[in-house]
Amino acid sequence: MKGFLQTSLTHGRTPLVTFRELGPLASLCAIALIPGTVASALAYPFLMLPAVVSLWPSRIEAGSDFWTNLPMGAAITVLVSGFVAMLLPAYIGCRRRGWHDLVPFVPLLPAYFLLVSFAAWRGVIELILAPDRWNKTEHGLSRTSRSGALTPHPPR
Repeated sequence: MKGFLQTSLTHGRTPLVTFRELGPLASLCAIALIPGTVASALAYPFLMLPAVVSLWPSRIEAGSDFWTNLPMGAAITVLVSGFVAMLLPAYIGCRRRGWHDLVPFVPLLPAYFLLVSFAAWRGVIELILAPDRWNKTEHGLSRTSRSGALTPHPPR
């Protein structure tokens, strides 16, 4: 996340040059992907927690007619659709790749995104307080890496 922030700041210094080099569509995609990822991660807990709390089944009261129920019904539809949009691709991906052992963890994705939010907030704070410090990520441990290893490589 800190890297996304640094990339955004670097390319944001001269936005017209970046726009000319990338073109309109690629610029829009870059803005949505790079700083948009960080912005959505930063906002996630502040948007998700109130939504879940206010839409908890025991807190929902039925209105007297369609129009009084419409806002709550729309909110529930949006929340459920968001969860489906979050969980279904992960479930389908696990099934297609044969990673059946990971399917039980798919419902934990909302909690995972809370951890992503924590990482984004940590990245913002580090960018302000320690912009030159870099926390290295060890790569090559996932099933999709070139080595396919699930355990760390021995030190060289």
